[in-house]
Amino acid sequence: MALQMLNSALWMNPRSLEANLYLGEFYVGQKDRTHALERLTALDHICIFGCGEYRTLKKAIASMGASPP
Repeated sequence: MALQMLNSALWMNPRSLEANLYLGEFYVGQKDRTHALERLTALDHICIFGCGEYRTLKKAIASMGASPP
């Protein structure tokens, strides 16, 4: 249910900082590093000068083990 809602939010607004962050955190919780990194990349493109959502997701991905790019 949460995954469907987050995907719907991104469909409506692909540049949503919150939806990209929450979806990335969802993938971290599922141990899905590949998809979590996709959300991190999306945030990197959206947050031209950096943002808290990018740093938060990067830290969450780092907690999975290997460090993100």
